Amino acid sequence: MRLGESSAKFTEIQTNRTTMNPHMKPAKTFLLFFFIPFFLARAFGQHSQPPSASDLLLAIKKLNVVGSALYVAAHPDDENTAMLSYLAKGRMVRAA
Repeated sequence: MRLGESSAKFTEIQTNRTTMNPHMKPAKTFLLFFFIPFFLARAFGQHSQPPSASDLLLAIKKLNVVGSALYVAAHPDDENTAMLSYLAKGRMVRAA
C-alpha cells in the first residue's frame, strides 16, 4: 500500500463515521448543555445539614400547638423581633 492510498482509506473511514449516525451530534449537544450542569451543581452545590436534636424536639413540641401569627410592619426596622421569637419559640406558634 502506498502512502496516498492509506490516506484515502483513512479519510473514507472518517467520512463513514460521521455519516453513519447523523443523530449523534444533537445527542452530544444535549448531554453537554443539559446533563453536565446538573452534575456540576450536585458536586459543587450546597448540601443540607440534618436537623439537630434540639431542632427535632422543637418541631415535635410544635405539633401539639395550633396557631399562627402574622406581624406586618411598614419598614424592616419597625418589626418587633423579640415578640416574633417569643411567639415562635416560647408559644410554639407559626410566626411570620
